[in-house]
Amino acid sequence: MKRLLMCLALLALGTGLFAQSFAGTTVSLDGEKGWTLAVDPDNVGKNQGWFDKAKAATLETRETKVPWVIQEVYPGYHGYAWYYRDFTCAKNPDSKGRYLLKFWNVDYKGDVWVNGKFVGEHEGAEGVFVLDITDAVKVGKSNFLAVRVLNPTPEGIDGIVLEQTPHRNKTNDFVFGNDYNHGGIEGNVELITSPAVRVSDVFVTTDIKTGVATLETTVTNYLSESVKGSIDFAISPAAEGGVCASDSAKVTLKPGDNVVTTKIKVPGFKLWDTVTPNLYKAAVTAARNGSECYDAYGVKFGFREFKVENGFFMLNGKRIFLRCSHNGNENPVGYHYSAYNEWARKDLSNAKTMGFNAMRFIAGLPTPFQLDLCDELGILVYEEPYASWKLQDSEYMATRFDNSVKDMLRRDRTHPSVVVYAVLNETHDGNLFQHVKDCLPMIRELDSTRLLVLSGGRFDHHLSIGTVSNPGSDKWEYQWGAEGPDAPDATGPDYPSKPGAGHFHIYPQVPHRADAIATFRSIGKDTNPVYVGEYGVATGVDFYRLQRNFEMYGKENGALAKYYGAHIPDFDNDWAFYDMADVFGRPEDFFAASIARNASQRLMGLNAIRSNPQICGYNLTGTTDQGLSGEGLVTLFREMKPGTVDAMADGFAPVRWCTFVEPVNVFKGTDARNEVRLEAVVANEDVIAPGTSLPARIEVFDSNNNRVFYQRITVDFPEGEEGKPAPLAFSAFDKKVAADWPAGKYRMVATFEKGAAAAGGTAEFNVFDWTKMPSIEGKEVVLFGKDDGLAEWLRGRGVTVKSFDASSTKRATIIVGESRGDMTKADFANLARHIAGGSKAIFLCNGVFAEEGNPTAYLPLKEKGTVKWIDSCVYHKDEWIRKHPLTEGLQTGLMDYTFYRETIQANCYKGISKPKCTVAGAMYIVPNYESGIMLSTHDLGAGEFILNTLRVREELFDSPVSEYLIKNMMKYCEVDKNESLAPVDESLIAEIGLK
Repeated sequence: MKRLLMCLALLALGTGLFAQSFAGTTVSLDGEKGWTLAVDPDNVGKNQGWFDKAKAATLETRETKVPWVIQEVYPGYHGYAWYYRDFTCAKNPDSKGRYLLKFWNVDYKGDVWVNGKFVGEHEGAEGVFVLDITDAVKVGKSNFLAVRVLNPTPEGIDGIVLEQTPHRNKTNDFVFGNDYNHGGIEGNVELITSPAVRVSDVFVTTDIKTGVATLETTVTNYLSESVKGSIDFAISPAAEGGVCASDSAKVTLKPGDNVVTTKIKVPGFKLWDTVTPNLYKAAVTAARNGSECYDAYGVKFGFREFKVENGFFMLNGKRIFLRCSHNGNENPVGYHYSAYNEWARKDLSNAKTMGFNAMRFIAGLPTPFQLDLCDELGILVYEEPYASWKLQDSEYMATRFDNSVKDMLRRDRTHPSVVVYAVLNETHDGNLFQHVKDCLPMIRELDSTRLLVLSGGRFDHHLSIGTVSNPGSDKWEYQWGAEGPDAPDATGPDYPSKPGAGHFHIYPQVPHRADAIATFRSIGKDTNPVYVGEYGVATGVDFYRLQRNFEMYGKENGALAKYYGAHIPDFDNDWAFYDMADVFGRPEDFFAASIARNASQRLMGLNAIRSNPQICGYNLTGTTDQGLSGEGLVTLFREMKPGTVDAMADGFAPVRWCTFVEPVNVFKGTDARNEVRLEAVVANEDVIAPGTSLPARIEVFDSNNNRVFYQRITVDFPEGEEGKPAPLAFSAFDKKVAADWPAGKYRMVATFEKGAAAAGGTAEFNVFDWTKMPSIEGKEVVLFGKDDGLAEWLRGRGVTVKSFDASSTKRATIIVGESRGDMTKADFANLARHIAGGSKAIFLCNGVFAEEGNPTAYLPLKEKGTVKWIDSCVYHKDEWIRKHPLTEGLQTGLMDYTFYRETIQANCYKGISKPKCTVAGAMYIVPNYESGIMLSTHDLGAGEFILNTLRVREELFDSPVSEYLIKNMMKYCEVDKNESLAPVDESLIAEIGLK
C-alpha cells in the first residue's frame, strides 16, 4: 500500500522522463555556478593527470554553467576540454544500493573521473548514459568530478575526425548553410542514489483498438546474485490525475538488466492527436523482497497510431495532410543549446498558431523539454539523429551510425508526439546508404511502433527500395512516387531530388516562373503520392537588427555576433556605391522590405503545393533562421517576420481555394497575346464530404475594385477512385479569358457562397496596354554582332536595323544582342570609339564580353570586374530598381516578384567601375554576402552605354516588362543620327583595355 501511495505521489508530481529513486534522492548537478572549464589544446591532460583535484587546481580555468557549450566560454575553441565541480553524496538508505551519474548529452565523447578514479566513458553526441560511481564516491564528504569532453575537429584527435562522427553538418568555422561546430556537456547531469534494484527504463506502447497499454519495464539488479522482488504499475490520466488502471507482478531478477512486459487495459481511454493531445502517466515501482527500499519511475504516454496508407499519412485511422517545418535548434546564444527555454517554447507555440501539425528536427534530436511540449501541444515529431546527415565513411561508420540511431530510439520511444524516425537525409548511394538500408532489424528490435523514413530527398536514386516502413513492418515499402520492386533508378533534372522520388526536395530559382509552379502542381501526377520533404523561400538577414539584439543580450562581442556583423561595412559600402538611399531612404528600410516580401512567397509556394492532390504532406524550410541564414519564418531571436502567421494559416487551411492566373503579365491592345487562363482548385483535407455540391463565384477586380469578370459556378466535391480516398485537391474552374481591360494590377478571386469557410482564393496579375508603351516605330538602330531574333523583333515594330560599320562617322543608337558573332577585340575597340565619339549603346546580354574564361574581357570599362552568378533558390538575392527613364511605366523599389517574374535572373556585374547610375541591383543579404548590378548606365567619352543582366533579350517576345525595358532603353539612347562623331582620345581606349 505504501508503494502504491508513492506511485500516486509520483503521478501527482507530474514526473516525465526523469527516474525517481525513493531509496534516496536524484540531485541535479546542473547550474549557473559550481562548474569550471579548462581547455586542453595539446591533448596532454589525461597523461598529466588533470582528473586529479590538486592538478586541476593548477590549471587556468573559467567559470561555466551546465548544460552549456564550450564555445560560449572559449570562443572558437575545439578539441579536448575539462569540466570540474565538487559535489556531496548523502547516505544511501539501501546498504547494498549504488551511486550513479546520469548524463543526458555530452557532445561528442565524455570520459569521467570521480575523486581521481576513472568511472567510465561514452561516445556519441546525443545519447543518455549512466555510470556507476559507487566505488569512487565518499559518502557525506566532498567529491571531485572531472569530465573530459572531446569536441572533434576536421584534423582529427585520437583518431576521431569530426566528419566521421555523427555531427549533422558541423564545420569548425562559421560557414553559410552549415552548423557551427559546438560541443560540451549540453544536457543535464544528475547524481542518483539508487537502491540495489532500480527501474532504469519504461517503454510504453499502446493499442488504439483495445485500449491496452504495454509496458516494457527494464529493471536493473546491481547485485551479483538473482533476487526475488515485486513490481507495481499505476496509470493515470495526466490532466485529471487519479489511478485509472493498475497491476503488479512478482519477479525473479537476474544480475544486470531484466525486461518485464506487462499489459494493462485502460478503461474509457482517450486518443492522443493534434487537436486533443490526451496524455497518460505510467508510474512503476520495484523492490527486492526483504528490503524497505524501492525505486520508482514515471513516464508520459498516449494512445495513438500513425502510419502511411495508400501513400497518405493516417493518424488514428484518419487521413491528415502533414504540415511540417524543420527546426535545427539554432540559437543566438549557446549555438544549439537553448540558453532560454522560452525560445524553444516559442518555436513550437508559433508553429501551432501558424497551422503546423508537425515539427521535423533536422539531423539532430530535439531536447527532452521540446518533446514534452510537443506531447502537450499535440505536435507530431519527425526526428533524425546527428548520424542521418553527412556522416563520412570510416572503419567505425557502421558502429557510430547504429549507436546514434539506438540512442535516439532509447531516449524518445515513449513520447506519443514522436511518430517518425528518419534515419538518413540527402544521402547519395555509397557505403553509408548500403549499410542503412539493411538496418531495419536493428531498429525494429528497439521500436516496432514508429513510421520509419529511409532517406529524405532520396538522393540515392534507387526507386526499387521503398522510402517508408510502417509500424510493425520489417521491410521498406513502396508507398510514394515511382517506387516499386522493378523500378529503374531515378534520372532526369535535379530539383534537387530527381523525378520519381517519393520523398521530394525541391528548390526552384526565385522568383518562381510558370514552369516551376507547374512542377509543383504535377509532382506525382502519374505515380503514387509524394511527400515534399523540403521546400522554402528564405528572406535576407537584417544585419543591423541582429546586432541590436546581440547588444541587448550582452553578446555583441561573441563570435556569432561578429560573424553576422562582419558584412555591415560591406553593405554600407555597396549602399553608397549604388546610391541606394534614393530608393529606400535607410538601409533598415531595405532590410524591412526584404523580410516583409517573404509572406507572399511562402503563400505562393503553398498555393501550388496544396493544389496538387498527389502531395500528401509538406515540410517547410524552415522554422527559424538557422544554418547561418534567413530561412526561417521567424528570426534567430524568434521575432515574427511580417505577415508569416497569416500566410501560413491561410496556406494550411483545411479547405482552401488555390487560384492561378497565367501569364501573370499580359498585353492588351493590338497585340494578340491578351488571353489569360484563370484556374481555381479546391484543396479539401477531408472536411467537405464527397458528393457535396456548393455554389461559388469566380471574379476578377482591378486595383479600384471594379469587377471586370464574373461567373457563378457549382463546385462538386468528387468521390475517390475505386478503393482510394477522395482527392485532396481538384479543379473547380479553368477558363481562358481575353484580358481586354485597362492597364494595371488585377486580382482573381474565388468565393464559396455557402457551406465552406475556405481560405485562399486570390491570384494577382498585371495587364499592360500595348498602345500606352513608348513607341519605337520609325526609329533606326545599328546592330553590333549577330542576333537575328532581335533584328526580327525590331523590324516587327517598325524599326530600321542596320549592321555596325566601324567606318561610319555618324552617331548612332547601337544594340548588342545575344551574340557578338565573329566580332573581335578590334571590333569592340571600334565600338568603344563610336560610343566615346557620341553614340549610345545598349548591351542586352553580358555573355558578349567573354573571352578565354574572362567574362568581362571586352567590357568597355577601366575596372572590368566580373559577372557573378548569385544563386537564388531558397537563399536568394533581393533585387531592387530605381525610378529612372529606363524604368518609366514600371514598378520601382524592391522588385515585385509577380511583375518582374520573367525578367530576373542570377547574373550580376560585380566590381566594375562606378556607373553613372545603377538603375537596378541585387543584394544577397545573408552571411555569405554578395551584391551586384543588373542594370546601369555608363559614360564613355562623349557617349553613353547601358549594361544589363535582366532577362530582356530572353523574354523579348513574351514579357511586357521586357518590351517596356528595351523600348525605354532605345528612347534613352536616342541620338541625332545626322550628328558627326566627336574626336576620340585613344588613351581612353587604352585605359579600358581595348587598344
